[in-house]
Amino acid sequence: MTVQELQQLFYLDGLIEAEKERLAELREAADVRSPALTDMPKAPGAKDKIGTIVPRIIDQAEEISANIRRYDAMRKRLTDYIN
Repeated sequence: MTVQELQQLFYLDGLIEAEKERLAELREAADVRSPALTDMPKAPGAKDKIGTIVPRIIDQAEEISANIRRYDAMRKRLTDYIN
């Protein structure tokens, strides 16, 4: 186990936390509220907010999972080295 590997483990831990915060922000942005019903016509530039955010949420969750797997493998190596 080298100093670089320990630094990488520390960096990966911080990265996972930042990614979890970003995922929480994306989920909050995808929060669906009932629209106000009016007789006003729709805006011509209306977008599907959920349709654009959900794929980003899925990608972010997959990235977090992959980094957690990498972190667990590196942590196991460190534990084995210490033992």
